[in-house]
Amino acid sequence: MPQAAPDITALVTTFATQLTAAVEQSVATRVRAAVARLTGASFAPAFGSVPKRRGPGRPPKNGFALAAAAKPKKPVSPQVAAARVLTGRYMGLLRTLPKAEQSTIKKLRATKGLQAAISALKTMKAKAAKKAA
Repeated sequence: MPQAAPDITALVTTFATQLTAAVEQSVATRVRAAVARLTGASFAPAFGSVPKRRGPGRPPKNGFALAAAAKPKKPVSPQVAAARVLTGRYMGLLRTLPKAEQSTIKKLRATKGLQAAISALKTMKAKAAKKAA
């Protein structure tokens, strides 16, 4: 074999040693920064070794932390829940109509109420279904 083999072995050994040292230094810096954050002490790591923490008022990077930080929902009364169900039915039925018919139903809701509008929507939908069949 040529004499290049010992040189390659020395290069690989040097590379592995340098890589191990760099990884150990990075881990040590991150551990020091984490301990400093937990204890409240100030720690100024080398540039680029540990990402800076975001300031107050900015949203977190991931959506999971945002969902965890959301306020708990207040309980809703049965009357409000029923009103929301009726409003959802009204909106769902209203979407199926053309714009001209939507305006007449909106006027009906304003004058006679939500229940009357929903019943009118159901009858219009039934008539449309009979017409299509």
